[in-house]
Amino acid sequence: SFTKALPVIWKGLFVNLAVMMKSFKKLLFTNAIILYAVLSVSAQNNALAGAGSTLAYPLLSKIFDDYSRTSKQIINYQANGSGAGMVLLNQKTIDFAVTDLPFNDNFTKKAGGPIVYIPIAVGTIAVAYNVPGVKAQLKLNANVLTAIYSGKITKWNDDGIARLNKGTKLPALKILVAHRSDESGSTSIFIKYFKDDANWAKAMGGTMPNKWPVGTGVKSNQGIAGLIKLTPGAIGYIGLPYAVQYKIPVAALQVKNNFIKPEEPEYPLTGNTGIVVYKQQDYGNRGIDKARQLIKLLQFTVSQAQKSAKALYYHPLSNTDISNANKAIRSITYNGKNL
Repeated sequence: SFTKALPVIWKGLFVNLAVMMKSFKKLLFTNAIILYAVLSVSAQNNALAGAGSTLAYPLLSKIFDDYSRTSKQIINYQANGSGAGMVLLNQKTIDFAVTDLPFNDNFTKKAGGPIVYIPIAVGTIAVAYNVPGVKAQLKLNANVLTAIYSGKITKWNDDGIARLNKGTKLPALKILVAHRSDESGSTSIFIKYFKDDANWAKAMGGTMPNKWPVGTGVKSNQGIAGLIKLTPGAIGYIGLPYAVQYKIPVAALQVKNNFIKPEEPEYPLTGNTGIVVYKQQDYGNRGIDKARQLIKLLQFTVSQAQKSAKALYYHPLSNTDISNANKAIRSITYNGKNL
């Protein structure tokens, strides 16, 4: 009878409903994945991409994180070195490059069109070392560093180092020289110390070495900092924020008759780090919205960098450089019109 059949009918309905719900959940899950993928692609399409300086990375990391949290703007930054960043910008595969290299006409020639340089802060390069047992801060000068980087001084207890560090017991430990293997703004700042030093130019075959006489070539500030930290006897040049982060001792450098620490105003190894973008933003398939997003990021970066610089072991820009940075941003155009 129908009454007897009811339990069977209800059972069948529940089974079919369960199957339907399972299928519906599967459909919802599948659609959710598709929607997430579409949203992710859309978000990435609206992301701003940059590359370059490892010296500037600790500062930019904080600034970009702050900006992303307040604006919801995705920023992808690859800290791969000043030279590598410019190559990617010239290929128009990123929105901006960050460089510590001295900005000159060669940048524009390689870019194939007008570009704009926007200074953001002043970075400091420290001469870092790993000499076990030495607690006092070592003192070094241009002559000793030239001898170390040319292979003439090979041990930490060499007379040249000992004369500058009287009272400090130095070990007969072999020196392992580390230098950058890539095109690096940090290298360009480091060699400023030797710009008037004939001994350096003679030993290196020029102010900027095409081939380092001795040592191990390493990419990035992170790479050299890691090598020094793990290698007793090592010496190299790195951004001051990395020396602080990795807790690596740094040398005081001789300037005239004084030895200056990296955190002091008179310290010689400093240089601007800045962002480079194309002046005319309507290239390729770029939309005006992305150009406007870039402008907002540049304005925020210049402003925020001055507030964050000191706490992260950088120096803020001079008032003149801040004015030049804002003027450069205002000069950027889209279809011939200012943004």
